[in-house]
Amino acid sequence: MARIKINREILTQLNGITFSKENVNLNEFPDFLILGPQRTGTNWLYENLKLHPRVFLTTPKELFFFNLVQKPEHHLYSSSDLAWYLEFYHESFKNFLKKNLEMLKRYGKFYYPQVRGEATASYAAMSKELIDNIVILNPDIKAILMVRNPLIRIWSHAKKNLLNSNFLNNYQQKSLEEVAEDEFETFFRREAKIVDYNRIIENWSSALKEGNLFIGFFDDIIDSPTTLLLKVFDFLEIDSKDDYITNLVKKKIQSTDTSEKRELPEKYKIILEEIFKDEILTLEEKFGRQLLR
Repeated sequence: MARIKINREILTQLNGITFSKENVNLNEFPDFLILGPQRTGTNWLYENLKLHPRVFLTTPKELFFFNLVQKPEHHLYSSSDLAWYLEFYHESFKNFLKKNLEMLKRYGKFYYPQVRGEATASYAAMSKELIDNIVILNPDIKAILMVRNPLIRIWSHAKKNLLNSNFLNNYQQKSLEEVAEDEFETFFRREAKIVDYNRIIENWSSALKEGNLFIGFFDDIIDSPTTLLLKVFDFLEIDSKDDYITNLVKKKIQSTDTSEKRELPEKYKIILEEIFKDEILTLEEKFGRQLLR
């Protein structure tokens, strides 16, 4: 994409995004986004894609830009300025040199990024109007959505949110028994309204060009991680070789997933099965695979 001048017509199409510069270089706008949602293996995907010599991913992993442009009161909000956002895609010479040395040592290949992206899990559940912001700025953008057993995903997310307390920056870990049952149920029902896979898939697939939404499965990280990564490489149209599958692909998340299934109390499992029964049935019919295994 060429350098563009932000004009009134473009401004009227965007919701909440501001511009501190008259000219914005969209050459550095992302080519792809890892959407999440939370607790679906996006950290694993981000860390593995970072090791591909044709991929640039932002640091930090999550920028919380597009989902929060209209929420300046949110504690994760930083800016609604597109120029601020694009700064994260400016790679310093020092980092570029470091990545080249790393890739030469690892693969005997120079680092030459062909695609750029970020991985903010909260983007998955954005409204259609916020998704439209992204597509207006890059009509060819691609997105990667990860699907995980909704019961285990929300249980994992609930533990992360409810078992960790921060009192005056003194982080403490709670036990399951220290969190009231109604707190868990309230979290389940609130989260179920936010992370509805069927709605997420519809919102993103209707906004993106046909074929530009990749749907991966958390189970494949456990069962066939190499195959999953090669499919992602193909989707991003970068070199798809086993050479770029490192030992990191074997990073153990199996034990975490197993423990979360094992420790999900029956009383909460019953609640979650009732909340998600229709969504799970629709998803299993859509993809022809079991999610509750």
